Amino acid sequence: MSINRRTFLAAVPASLLAAPAISAASLVREKVDVVVIGAGLAGLNAAVNLEDLGASVMVLEAQSHIGGRLRTLRRNNRSYECGATTIGPEYGRIRALADRFNVPLVAPHRRGGMAFHINGVFGAAKDWTNSRANRTTGWERDVLPVQLEQNAINRFGKLPILDAWRDKSELKWDIPLDRFYRDCGLSDEAIRLIEITSNVETLASTSALFQMKELQSLGSWGAAGGQKNSVYEAGGADFHYIGGGSDRLPQAIAAGLKGGVRTNAPVVAVDMTQQGCTVTCVDGSIIRCQYVISAVPFTALSKIKITPTPTGPRAESINNSEYMGTTNFFFEVTRPYWEEDKADPGLITDSPIERVFANKGDSGEVEWLNVWVNGKTARAIDQMGLQSGVSFVMSELFRLRPSMQGAISFAGMHSWGANPYVTGNKHLFKPGQVSEFGSTISEPWLRMHFAGEHTRDVEPGMEAAAATGERAAFEILEKMGKA
Repeated sequence: MSINRRTFLAAVPASLLAAPAISAASLVREKVDVVVIGAGLAGLNAAVNLEDLGASVMVLEAQSHIGGRLRTLRRNNRSYECGATTIGPEYGRIRALADRFNVPLVAPHRRGGMAFHINGVFGAAKDWTNSRANRTTGWERDVLPVQLEQNAINRFGKLPILDAWRDKSELKWDIPLDRFYRDCGLSDEAIRLIEITSNVETLASTSALFQMKELQSLGSWGAAGGQKNSVYEAGGADFHYIGGGSDRLPQAIAAGLKGGVRTNAPVVAVDMTQQGCTVTCVDGSIIRCQYVISAVPFTALSKIKITPTPTGPRAESINNSEYMGTTNFFFEVTRPYWEEDKADPGLITDSPIERVFANKGDSGEVEWLNVWVNGKTARAIDQMGLQSGVSFVMSELFRLRPSMQGAISFAGMHSWGANPYVTGNKHLFKPGQVSEFGSTISEPWLRMHFAGEHTRDVEPGMEAAAATGERAAFEILEKMGKA
């Protein structure tokens, strides 16, 4: 469908366009070397690298929020993280950005263990192996439900090295993830429990090859004698959080850019010729540039009219990518309910609320909960609306764990799937898509270059976003003769 100002405004909630916009007159005559679309870590790091080597840059962000998938809710002097939180020991780019922009890194708080309510049975994690709730078989019985998928990938992952995930020799694993687990001999019950804990939309709609790359990466990082990749060289010895909340880092980067970041500036069209590019925003303003970096999810990019229109695998990657729905509900703990039922403070359940993470604060005690729901279940809860969704989640918590009544209070929620600019929390390759466009997903389309976690190679998390921004920036700097 062709996107113009009218159709874009009709599709976007008025609340997202309500903040004061920059006047069209102030933009229409502007010209820069590069326009970056999206002010997440990928777009911001692209801008940093471009400016460092002398390019002029304009960063356009559709929302009022800077940071992309780094988002922090603040309620009653407490921070609740909706997206990425952890900086790994080998996140060299992220650590360098934090140091450069004077953003402190702090030791992460631990989480409490996870009790279970599965197959109608409630119990403590220590009792799982011999519980009548445990209907798994063989080696699976000794593995807690929250650890089943990582354990399965550690046992059956097929990648010789992480870099091989797009090699032709490995494309035979570009099959549905549930089929892969079944072929590996996992029980139906183990696969059912993995469906609850896996960070995917569904197992059936996710490529096993993609998930092997994701989880073999996590399983090898920092392990003694484990697999290491040359891109993970820098960094300290410990894991860290961003002091004051994850969104402090992108905010600091944005403030340090010469060109800054223009928020509430949705892009509706990118026109490219042999001479350069014209970027049009929803308010009718126009920016002329030599190159464009798209650092937004493909679900957002697919709403932008690109001329010439992408074709082939590039078009398929933009128009048919899948993003995992994730909805988080946050609760403040007002009483140690776990002392009453003698189980772990967290919870994993085969009810629709799936996982409850119990987070510790500076006191070392559990202070707040995050009910983390993924995939099709998250989208079903989103359809209920805010008030009904909160009521449903709380009723499920009290039903599964009566000791919680009077011991928690609602603090906030966030849905990635309900955000029209994202529609999900994480990019996923569907079965067959690694074969179709895995090796070309980061390649430029004419004067448009691509960054963002959907174009990542083997780096995980925040480091992946920063790495893709750096790559896209240097692709352009080389063309400009500045690299």
